[in-house]
Amino acid sequence: MAGPIPEIITFLKGAGYLAEKKAQTINNAHQHTVSLIGN
Repeated sequence: MAGPIPEIITFLKGAGYLAEKKAQTINNAHQHTVSLIGN
């Protein structure tokens, strides 16, 4: 009885990974903007 549960877990992990990468990208861009304004 595996069912769709492993697929759901894989999907959620993938979505979490993408969200984390997106947050890192936004954070990096924000820090870059702050350093530009700071100078």
